[in-house]
Amino acid sequence: MPSQYTIYLVNQSSSTQTFWCFLTRPAEIASDPNVFANSSASIAIDSNDPSTNYFVIPVQYSVGAGASNNAVGLDVQVTSTISQNSDLAQVWNADYANAPPKKGPKLNLASTSTGPNSIKLVTNSFNQEDNESLGWYSNQSFGIQTASGFMGMTWSPSPNQSRTLTPKLSFYISVGSFGSSTLAGSPPRRSPWQDRGGTASVSRC
Repeated sequence: MPSQYTIYLVNQSSSTQTFWCFLTRPAEIASDPNVFANSSASIAIDSNDPSTNYFVIPVQYSVGAGASNNAVGLDVQVTSTISQNSDLAQVWNADYANAPPKKGPKLNLASTSTGPNSIKLVTNSFNQEDNESLGWYSNQSFGIQTASGFMGMTWSPSPNQSRTLTPKLSFYISVGSFGSSTLAGSPPRRSPWQDRGGTASVSRC
């Protein structure tokens, strides 16, 4: 497996464009409407810019958990309170506190393992209903952390939820007015899961 991917970008349009990089969803959540694209990896490129522009994407997965007064949803800015680099076959325990007081979650590596090509997130039995009635919302994320920013996906975890993800090393480049760490939705509304333009080539090393 290559240690990193490099995606080269060329803007052949008549105006400056901002290119965003997104990670394809794992098959287990590919059709889940409550899983949102989340990226802070972007680069603005002038029209017909002759310089070399690219994203360098390491094959290093990241899992995250958070809690804030922002409910997970379309166009909401969400970042993890805590994130950890993860290898395949690892299991992570995400433990959310019951409010009050309003506290962030814990994210710890479990002593167990999952399939050799997967990563597993296990959520504790927190009181989601009471927390949300107090304006305290939990979030969970999976993706890849790069020098350009995070690219992945975010959802609202349910109590006692166990989610096994088999990553797919496939990326989407979108051109548009997405916001950094601001959640984008599924097709057809503002969907980065479908290629929306720009010219890109990929090299692996």
